[in-house]
Amino acid sequence: MNTKIITGIVKLAHVHIFEPYAIEDYEPRYSTTVIIPKTDSGTLKAIDSAIAQRKIVFSNKEYIITILRDGDLERPEDPLYKGCYFLNANSKNRPGVVDHDVRDIDFVEVKNGCYAKVSFNLYSYNSNGNKGIAAGLNNIQLIGGAM
Repeated sequence: MNTKIITGIVKLAHVHIFEPYAIEDYEPRYSTTVIIPKTDSGTLKAIDSAIAQRKIVFSNKEYIITILRDGDLERPEDPLYKGCYFLNANSKNRPGVVDHDVRDIDFVEVKNGCYAKVSFNLYSYNSNGNKGIAAGLNNIQLIGGAM
């Protein structure tokens, strides 16, 4: 069971949405970091609800790797993350990417801090002794900003 989320306006970082990118010995994937303002209660409520649904798959007593991270605690030196939560979303398949007017985009240079709306699904995994909830990247609407 996957749970689909469509964010409000967020910032992107570490953007690899037009060409897959491989970290170390892992399979190349399309990916981005989704940076969500702590004031975006709609997106955060949807994510919290989806996480609660996904946790049902596991016993609540088991350790589950957290997907939503606090930028103020984990990246205090980076102003991009100030006052925000963040998560990493990735996919084996290229996400659909459109502009502000919902026109398909084949390629544009996207820099850290670009504003967008992002669609992703949350799913549970149990792999190599690690249990957690991950975000599968679906679609991105680039809104503007640092492009």
